[in-house]
Amino acid sequence: MKKSKVIFPVIFLLLLVVIIWKFSNFRVNVKEVHITYPPYLDRLDVFSVWCAGIIIPFEEREVYSEITGVVDNILIKEGDKVKKGQILALIRNPDISKELIDTETQLNEEEANLSKLLKTQEIEKQKSRAQVIQSEISVEDAKTYLQQMENEARMAEKKDQSSIDSAITALQEAENSLQTLKEDLNSQYASVALKVKVAEMSQKQAENDMNRLKELFQAKIVSQKSMEDALDAYERSRLAYDFAVEELENLKARNEQDLEAARLKVEECKSLLESARKQALLNEELNKEKIKQAQIKLEKYKESLQLSDSGNTISLEINMARGKLSLLRKKFLETQKKSLSLQILSPIEGQIALIDKEIKLGKQVSPGTRLFIVSDLSHFKIKASINQSDISSIKKGQEVRIYGSGIDRWNAITGKVFSIAPMGQPGQRENEKKVNFEVFIDFDTVWYSISDDTVRKLKKHIPENKIPENKLDLLTGWMEITDLTLKRVKNKIPPDKFEAIKSLKNRKFLNSKDELAKTFKELNLSSEEISIVSYESICYKPILYSKCSESELIKKLEDQNFKKDEIQVILKFAFHSVDLRAGMSMDLEFVTDFKENVQVVPPRSIIREGDKTYVFLYEKGKAKKTEVETGLSNMFYIEICGGLSNNSEIIWDWQGNLSDGDSVKQRKIGY
Repeated sequence: MKKSKVIFPVIFLLLLVVIIWKFSNFRVNVKEVHITYPPYLDRLDVFSVWCAGIIIPFEEREVYSEITGVVDNILIKEGDKVKKGQILALIRNPDISKELIDTETQLNEEEANLSKLLKTQEIEKQKSRAQVIQSEISVEDAKTYLQQMENEARMAEKKDQSSIDSAITALQEAENSLQTLKEDLNSQYASVALKVKVAEMSQKQAENDMNRLKELFQAKIVSQKSMEDALDAYERSRLAYDFAVEELENLKARNEQDLEAARLKVEECKSLLESARKQALLNEELNKEKIKQAQIKLEKYKESLQLSDSGNTISLEINMARGKLSLLRKKFLETQKKSLSLQILSPIEGQIALIDKEIKLGKQVSPGTRLFIVSDLSHFKIKASINQSDISSIKKGQEVRIYGSGIDRWNAITGKVFSIAPMGQPGQRENEKKVNFEVFIDFDTVWYSISDDTVRKLKKHIPENKIPENKLDLLTGWMEITDLTLKRVKNKIPPDKFEAIKSLKNRKFLNSKDELAKTFKELNLSSEEISIVSYESICYKPILYSKCSESELIKKLEDQNFKKDEIQVILKFAFHSVDLRAGMSMDLEFVTDFKENVQVVPPRSIIREGDKTYVFLYEKGKAKKTEVETGLSNMFYIEICGGLSNNSEIIWDWQGNLSDGDSVKQRKIGY
């Protein structure tokens, strides 16, 4: 009994030490999170298909040859504007053209021969200044090219070295991560191993107690209940030991997987480093070869410059050449009269988009040979190739958001589907079985909108446009400070300035940067504080930033009681256009659904568990898990249909894991 009294306290102390040691590693961790009020969007769009499209002319015609002949003259060049019916090229009959070409060739040769004969011996001895100048230019060009190759080689060497340095940094980071992982895993393994050791000691102690009590029970010294308690204690200690051993084995398996992944990352970084070094060596050899060729070229032109000093002397019979030249001129005139020229006319008014690469002066053509492409570039459309799996969601008249080629997504222009190919075409890739359908989108490259800058320009020209300034203020809308505004800015503005803002409650201000700056500067607010108050205030913007057609803007202005002459002035300042050209690639988003005036949160803030959806609210320094109802969504926002109020502050981003009730630290920024 005395031995038992000693053992139990020892076991209790050991367990207490393990528990204290384990929990000493846990510290109160206040996580830094991003917090905001869920905003309201004027409109939330949902897209079914994202793809790329090519801008093409709305009307384009190919021009073909209708008869066999030879191209005699091309009267236009690519990019020229032409009228309908304008002559584009002349074509001759091959037989007559051949005779004319032969005569013209002989005539040119004889004229060149006579020109040489007219030169005197003194002229033959003189240097050909043209050759010298050309050789000098060639030498300078070769020097410039050599210098360019040397500069490019130096830049390539710096770029390759940068790639190697980046690969070395990545390798060092991967090796450091592997070492850190090993240390963390060793720490975890030691902790679990200690737990197994304690459980094993507890089991052995329980087994010894059970055996001892069994002997005492058989000797009828202890009661049956004591014996049963000892058996129960043994069974619990055995189960605890088995659980600890299983936990240790599972930890070993997980640790091995993590270590293998980290080792693979190190090997990958080593491979990238080796690849970067090999590429650097290859680039070095290529650049050396380029410099060598440039040096050879320079020496060649230097030799040509020296040879140009020697000149050539040619001597022929001038009188005989003149007689022969006279006969050839008569023959050429007679053949020229027989020439039958054919006119190739433009079928539409537009611009020469293409002259076929095979169409050159003297080139023979036959019926059906394409000569030109004439395009009407005053109006464009977009051609997109939609996969068979997506074509069912595309409808005529469907709205499409268009951006790219200098137009960012937030300022996308809109278009509508006006044509869908009735039959699909196989994909262009080899062995591709999927079928694609051509879809055409009509769009306009001009629109109207009124911004702060538009109003500022209108006010600058008030004497000229004759629109009263107070009437122009209607374009900017109004801003109002409400109870909700005060609640949202309370923790973002110093107390003394907050009281000054509070005095402006329920007052309305013109929603223009100049007016707001003037009003809030009187309260000694900084630019950042002005932005915070403006962002959290309620704004009424009946016209400002509306992107619309001319007719839509006129209707809005008429609703604000603007006169016709005033509207015409505003339209001139509200006009916008984009410079798009045929052949440009554009990104397309086909809108399948939309909803106006919706409360949204970013997808990062949403937590899904089964068929339920949650967000974390920020309440008194704690994360509170709250169920919400969601609606429409796209890749940027998710609609909130229920579960949040206007005063709710949500946690929309955090690092690692976040649980209900965790302590969090505010870091309020917009998203």
